[in-house]
Amino acid sequence: MAANNIAKHTITEQIQKRFQEDLEHAFKQYVAMLTAPNYNSSLQRDAEENNLANFSQDNHERNMSVFMQHALKMLREAGYDDATENSQRARVLSAYLAERAGLLAEARLHWIDGEEEYRPQLRDLPEELFPPPQHKKTLIKEDVSKPQTKPSHTHVPIRDILTAFMTERDFLEKSQKERIRVVDTFCDITKKDDATTVTAEDAILWKKTRLGTKTFKGENVKPQTIKRDLSVLKSLWDWGKANRLLSFTENPFRGIAPRQKKGTVDPVRPYTGKEAKWILENSRCNRKPFLRWAPWVLAYTGLRLKELMYLRKEHICIIKDINVINLIATKDRPLKTPQSSRIIPLHKDLIKEGFLTYVDSLQNGSLLFPEITPDTNNDLSGNASKLLGYWIRKKLHIDDPTLSPAHSWRHLFIDMVAMAGATPDIADALSGHEVGTGSARSGYGEGARRKPWETVKIIEKMKSLINGEWE
Repeated sequence: MAANNIAKHTITEQIQKRFQEDLEHAFKQYVAMLTAPNYNSSLQRDAEENNLANFSQDNHERNMSVFMQHALKMLREAGYDDATENSQRARVLSAYLAERAGLLAEARLHWIDGEEEYRPQLRDLPEELFPPPQHKKTLIKEDVSKPQTKPSHTHVPIRDILTAFMTERDFLEKSQKERIRVVDTFCDITKKDDATTVTAEDAILWKKTRLGTKTFKGENVKPQTIKRDLSVLKSLWDWGKANRLLSFTENPFRGIAPRQKKGTVDPVRPYTGKEAKWILENSRCNRKPFLRWAPWVLAYTGLRLKELMYLRKEHICIIKDINVINLIATKDRPLKTPQSSRIIPLHKDLIKEGFLTYVDSLQNGSLLFPEITPDTNNDLSGNASKLLGYWIRKKLHIDDPTLSPAHSWRHLFIDMVAMAGATPDIADALSGHEVGTGSARSGYGEGARRKPWETVKIIEKMKSLINGEWE
């Protein structure tokens, strides 16, 4: 019975399929968690670090009995009747199951740190122990048949893989430059260009060298930066393997990320009511349209800064008698995810402040803040971020490192939406997260993202920042 099922799919395929399902389910849970009123990213990070520690080498033996029992059950269902706790197959499979659980915990840590696009890849089990179904009868015993001869070596330039990877994924210019920088740095440090010759020792050499490197400010490169760069290399190697450009058992960049001590990572927090009111009041003194209106729009819409900077006059409009921002993807305005496309009703404070009068004063087709120019990456949000950060930190003296001048508004907005009584679906619709997170229809339809007559009910219940209603 069960053996027939395994005959259609190898044990590796079975576990890989379940891993991808669990990974997406875990991400949906993470997104839903962000809108919970009592969510604390610092506490959640500690919990995930403790969870990840359960799968470390130090705690390996303690947990292996659980994974061993699961491994033995799978092996016997697959027809490996000779499997015992001392057999090589059982030991390899139990370690593989533990690695799978650890990768899920590692992924949640990356998401909490802001790397929401991070998706770990689970390696394949060795075929000599877990052959495809058509070979299983001849290799069912622990003794493996003669090893295959190795194919002749083929040179695979790392930069060629990167070019193909970026062409397929169609990254933004800024993201492309970042990936090129990471690969160039790796090649310079290791003196290697052939991806097939890269080993775990090369990856560790690169990591240690980078950790000892000074930035242009004279500071050591932060472990968080190394982690981000490692994710670039890990995903590149995984893509190379998936596209049959590389063949390896273990990704050389997996499991070597520098781990920071607890308490050294300060999560981004939302503005307090007092801080928000202070910034909004002071923005009234600004002659620059961006500094005058950006804090207000970010505060009452939860927009990402990049989303705000590519808004044009026509995107502020009226739909069913409701003043809204119609956020849609255009050629010059990329959105982070498909779920980012949404319609956000304008809060009464924003309208009362005169925002619509400012919009009316713009020429048709104009960007909302035409005075902001693109940076060297041709990104409008780059210079906007610097300008907003300088004004808030240097002029208003709000220099708490746990605050992000732009993104803390989004955290505040999500808190305000939750406190106004938004269901997870409505909160997702307003913030641009995945539709229906945590519900049976997760991943289906667009929910209320483009139904302002539904979401406006929550916007109307949101407290006023400028009137000091939010603590």
